[in-house]
Amino acid sequence: MREEALARGLSTSRADLVLVGNELRAVHGPGVLVDRLAPRLTPPAIVDSVRNPGEVEALRRLQGFFLLGVNAPPEVRLARIKTRGRLGDIRTAAEFKLYESRENSDDTRGLRISATLEMAGAIVINDASLEELNGRVMAALERCD
Repeated sequence: MREEALARGLSTSRADLVLVGNELRAVHGPGVLVDRLAPRLTPPAIVDSVRNPGEVEALRRLQGFFLLGVNAPPEVRLARIKTRGRLGDIRTAAEFKLYESRENSDDTRGLRISATLEMAGAIVINDASLEELNGRVMAALERCD
């Protein structure tokens, strides 16, 4: 995504990356990002930021694919966004609500995080420390073997 944004003369801000991803899915189908990424993958590989069910369908064509969802309660996500302080990040609960609605579009070409999470083989809740998250991820992966 970053390469494509830069090739178009755009920044690598979240807004520009979402714009580029949505445009690519509109023109080439919902699995285009995975189709472009797959030749670069060397198993075992981890792919993060899967945000559209079409991407999951494309990943399922790869040998050994397993979708592990990682989610956090909305209040935790908002607090983390405020803490990281990136340029262009949301600052209020109202902005967060709008952000969440954009991340869960009904448009098959857009971001559909909730629908994507529903396709996961397991979901880990990320509401504690990084150490706790690592333990939860490892436990989930051990159960999927």
